[in-house]
Amino acid sequence: MSRFLIAAVLVLGIIAAITSLFVFGLERSQEGRPIHDAPWDITVKENGTIQVMGIVIGADTVQRANQSFGKKPRVSLFQSETTGWSLEASYGEVVAGGMGGSAIANIAVDSGWADGARERAGKAYRIPGGMIQVALTDADVAAAETFMVEGLTFIPENDLSDQVIAARFGKPSSVVKLDPKAFQWYFPDKGVFVTQGVPGKEVIQYLPLTRFEAVTAPMREGKETVAR
Repeated sequence: MSRFLIAAVLVLGIIAAITSLFVFGLERSQEGRPIHDAPWDITVKENGTIQVMGIVIGADTVQRANQSFGKKPRVSLFQSETTGWSLEASYGEVVAGGMGGSAIANIAVDSGWADGARERAGKAYRIPGGMIQVALTDADVAAAETFMVEGLTFIPENDLSDQVIAARFGKPSSVVKLDPKAFQWYFPDKGVFVTQGVPGKEVIQYLPLTRFEAVTAPMREGKETVAR
């Protein structure tokens, strides 16, 4: 997959995850357990993986994430006509370092497995934005939970101002304008980028350092850089 498609999948993943939360709600969310580490408590490993909220992104499986959040997620397979498959585990409401929000694990998935899962699925739904959400069988959900977490998304309940982002994550390497009201802050040394105002919510995303540049470079390409 090209770096442009990787970035597109990640952006569509944000939209799909947030849309899924709004469309299907959080009524299935178990209470879980509060996590001691805050969303900005990030440990960078020597091999380029990062640990946040008790999960090593780029190494741990979904099962390990389940243990960290203290509950089972809703696992969903999404298909886009332009970017192909994405697999996500939505944990609904979580509390990390005293901050409430919603957490979604981005799961590494093979296209062959995804094609098979789509054939085995009983139902599929078209969601806003033109993507299809596949209702996986119990067996495929169990299989997906053995796959690696390749990224993590956290959508805080509270708005994050410029001052809060800078105070918690430090000085960004760059901030780009997506549109008049939306910006992305990049912290490549931490494997984090923060999106403001798309679609009306702040979104914090975590990636291994080894994948950060390949994924985020297409997002910055052609965008105006602003001072922060």
